Amino acid sequence: MATNNFTITVSTNNLISNITITDITGKLVYKESNINKKTFSKNLNTKNQIYIVVVSLKNGTKHSQKVML
Repeated sequence: MATNNFTITVSTNNLISNITITDITGKLVYKESNINKKTFSKNLNTKNQIYIVVVSLKNGTKHSQKVML
């Protein structure tokens, strides 16, 4: 997972199934299902915020990471 100014980018070796992004308080900021790509980017247009990104892959694994924009 990488960040660049306002954008969160996820790149994997497997197909991404779902992504959820919440702020540090647990409020849902973004959710997308059936992505079916190995790379995903989302511009959140915010700065100095902490987010939790949860990525579910087609192979059944799930990864989460805290990121700061």
